[in-house]
Amino acid sequence: MPRQNESLAGMILEKNDNEPFYEVKNVAEEILNNLNICYKFEAWEKDVPRWANAARTAKIISDGKMIGIVTELAPGVQQGAGVRHRVGIFGINFEELVKLYKDGAAYRPIPKYPAIELDLAVLVPRKTVWEDIIKNILETESGVVQGVKLFDVYEGKGVESGKKSLAFRVIYRSDERTLKLEEAKNVEGKIIQRLAQKFGAKLRT
Repeated sequence: MPRQNESLAGMILEKNDNEPFYEVKNVAEEILNNLNICYKFEAWEKDVPRWANAARTAKIISDGKMIGIVTELAPGVQQGAGVRHRVGIFGINFEELVKLYKDGAAYRPIPKYPAIELDLAVLVPRKTVWEDIIKNILETESGVVQGVKLFDVYEGKGVESGKKSLAFRVIYRSDERTLKLEEAKNVEGKIIQRLAQKFGAKLRT
């Protein structure tokens, strides 16, 4: 029999949960971050598995190759199984996970200076891809912006038609000295300006 790869996988199913994709994405992020594994998410645009929702599927990429998937169950599969609510699913190749952990676990310096974490919520056109927003945040003052995590997506009351709200937690830290809050706020202002220019984003207050 052909050898099958083992996977570390998880699923989220909650009543009235409209964004299970982002919840399982956050779980996958926590696992990879805790194992000190460098990774990124890429939209999976072609040849998406039939059981996955093509509009909500991302590849997990590390060391130049795909090691996992984050997705939602395809609506047709969900309905065929008699499941009433949307289902978020992630899967990570366990063998690759172990290898990447061993390769990267030898040395990772502990940050010398504390970080500042600030939440940033912006309104963007509904079709805006969140990976592009994260990429642009990280590229703004890359020596200071050291991490970004999407933690909320909202469309509905209070948000104008054709728009959505994306909320991020941004980590600011200097490798040379203790960063002041006003300095982090200054970089945040540059991020807002950049997102406004590139995506027409507006700060949500």
